[in-house]
Amino acid sequence: MLEFLGTLGTSVLGGASTGLVGLYILSLTNKYSDTRKIIDNTLSELEQLTDRCAKVASEVWEKPGEGADSLNVKEVTCLLHEINVFASFITDRVKNTKIRVNPALLNFRRATSGDNFDVKGRPADPSRTLAIRSKASELKIAFRTVGYERNSFRLW
Repeated sequence: MLEFLGTLGTSVLGGASTGLVGLYILSLTNKYSDTRKIIDNTLSELEQLTDRCAKVASEVWEKPGEGADSLNVKEVTCLLHEINVFASFITDRVKNTKIRVNPALLNFRRATSGDNFDVKGRPADPSRTLAIRSKASELKIAFRTVGYERNSFRLW
């Protein structure tokens, strides 16, 4: 009878410890997948912000300069700041992304708000729209590449 109780106690403790280890591994998996979702959602949001900023910046360049007080100029400035903050969030948390994202972000920023962007009375420059859209595409591809490389399966 004593042997039976010893075996029973060992079995119960073994089962309980296995269950606790399983719960711990499950919590780590959930935390890992939640973190991945946050990064993936941020990358997706960055693409949307980039599109919106490119659209508004193109509108600014298609008309003569309205000055820094223009609503569109202010919106572009705010969107560029928001893109920069979100991109910093990504580059600080995902290794090896600064070299991919930062140059594309700088080129996009130059295309949208460079030169005499917020100068009142500057001449319209509709051809700038092509450069803005081109740099927006490059930035969006940089964000997608980060997402792709994070989610690709590697054994080594």
